Amino acid sequence: MLEEKEDVMKELEGKRTLLENKEQECNHLSKLLEFSKENEAVALGERAALDLHLRHAMIEKHTQHDALTRKQKEKDRDMRNIKKLELQMKSANDALTHTQSLYDKIKAEMDIFPKDDGSLIEKRKELRKEVETLKRQFAQQ
Repeated sequence: MLEEKEDVMKELEGKRTLLENKEQECNHLSKLLEFSKENEAVALGERAALDLHLRHAMIEKHTQHDALTRKQKEKDRDMRNIKKLELQMKSANDALTHTQSLYDKIKAEMDIFPKDDGSLIEKRKELRKEVETLKRQFAQQ
């Protein structure tokens, strides 16, 4: 019986050692589980922050794309207006050149005739008076 008791005691001691080892392993695994939960919470927080950052970046990209599109349309419209203005300016320059040549031609023709020093106006007045006088004389006859 003593042997049996010793065997049972050894077995009991082995079971206690096994129990202590299992408790230590359980404690270790519990700590690992808690650490993993903390890591998961941190990772979820980081993910939420990254999602917000991504959403903000996508909104910013969309805003910049819209602004770029608007500016491109404005640039295209401005370029069309510039081309239209360039054509108008060319047309105006052509008209100015034509008008200048006509002016020069008429001026050259005018330079051929003698300058009026006021005598032509006097001559015209005299001729009108003479015409009036002749009309009166004709009317009296």
